[in-house]
Amino acid sequence: MAAVVRSAERLRTAEEAVARLGDALAAVSVKLPSLGVDVVSLASEVPYPLIELGRCNVDTALRLAAVLRGPEADE
Repeated sequence: MAAVVRSAERLRTAEEAVARLGDALAAVSVKLPSLGVDVVSLASEVPYPLIELGRCNVDTALRLAAVLRGPEADE
């Protein structure tokens, strides 16, 4: 039973991380359509599951790169 609780807690933590990342990306007008929890990694013994950032189109990749570089990169 403890393993089930631990797995549920790990999934909840990962889903919260996905939601927070999705919100942060949305705040800068970036949407990663495949953002989610990598369910295969839930079976491993690592502390947390992996977050699948997924695939995106070229426009989204360029917008994400610009946001990560920040406004001083344009100068």
